[in-house]
Amino acid sequence: MRKMQGYFEKIWSAAPGADENKLWKLFSWIEESGFPETNLPEEYILLLKESNGGDFTNGQREYQLLSVEEVIAYYEAYSFPLYMPYAFPFAMDGCGNFYVFDLRENGTGVYAVSSGNMGWTDDECCRIADSFLECLQQTELLEDILLR
Repeated sequence: MRKMQGYFEKIWSAAPGADENKLWKLFSWIEESGFPETNLPEEYILLLKESNGGDFTNGQREYQLLSVEEVIAYYEAYSFPLYMPYAFPFAMDGCGNFYVFDLRENGTGVYAVSSGNMGWTDDECCRIADSFLECLQQTELLEDILLR
């Protein structure tokens, strides 16, 4: 079975993996926060188990994977409940943009959104992939996609 970190060309840093207690904390938080969808992509959970945070690249694409603790903290600090309810921030791109899962429905779509202009409308966010694995295989700079 391929390790999730194998999807990246370069691993700049990788934290120790999230244990079952941290994952339980994450899923408890999702449920307590009232997210309509509570299932996260299996591949994302596997990556968290390998590295609970880290900095990875694939081509020009950078992924600053948020730790379990950072996901929870950033959701509140960046006012996701107000501007982009049920967007689950799982990484940043190094240029102030978030990668998020849409947990309003099925949780599989991956969106990009600027931390300075958040919302679910087409002029605020952009669907970049239909799945987490599709997102990881992209190599184009995320900023270029958002500027289109």
